Amino acid sequence: MEQRCQRVQYSVFECPLDEETLTGLMENRWVKVLNLSEDSLRAYPLTRTAKKQAKIYGSPPLYEPPDYLIF
Repeated sequence: MEQRCQRVQYSVFECPLDEETLTGLMENRWVKVLNLSEDSLRAYPLTRTAKKQAKIYGSPPLYEPPDYLIF
């Protein structure tokens, strides 16, 4: 997850992904490394309006993806 997302807390990440990319990553990569009897992976969609209404205290700031990613 650290390759595609920004870590916000120990087990909380922000990922600006379209639905197709998110579903592909969850089903083909991330779920495969989880112990589903102990772990969970949750995705909550945020609309542009919801993102603008976010209240953030402390750091890091709300994740804004770079213009490009290098892997």
